[in-house]
Amino acid sequence: MANIIVVDLDGTLCDHPKAREFTDETWSWAEFSKLIPEMVINDTLDDLIAGYTHLGNVVNFVTARPWFLADATIDWLWKVRMWEGDGVDKLYCAQPTDDAHFEIARKRGGYAALKKAHARYKLETIRRIEGEGNKVRAVFEDNPEAIKLLREEGYQVFGVDFKC
Repeated sequence: MANIIVVDLDGTLCDHPKAREFTDETWSWAEFSKLIPEMVINDTLDDLIAGYTHLGNVVNFVTARPWFLADATIDWLWKVRMWEGDGVDKLYCAQPTDDAHFEIARKRGGYAALKKAHARYKLETIRRIEGEGNKVRAVFEDNPEAIKLLREEGYQVFGVDFKC
């Protein structure tokens, strides 16, 4: 059993000024993917994560980024020295069924519904991590809906709102 620290990526661990320029009409993962290599890391959270890992905790990154951006995301995590490469760290990205659910939520209820769908995805993923015999010790997240839901479920959640 491992003690896990769950870290969200966009808006929590990293940000890019151009990412905030997207609107509902201009958003696309293809355009977003071009920003990944230039993402800016949250140095304060980086230091906190280093402290947790020094104490023997393992980092699991949980993001609503789609599965097809996993390689680019891991490359970036290597670049900023957040990925150890020892098979311990894990990256959980949204799968095609999650992506379809997110798109339905966005079309039916806009951005607010999308954030709620992301929150449910995070909770389901954390439950899957714990179902593998691990204990989630802390979660770092920027989505207010996810923060609220995860706290209601008894998780220790640190709200982070990183903008570069």
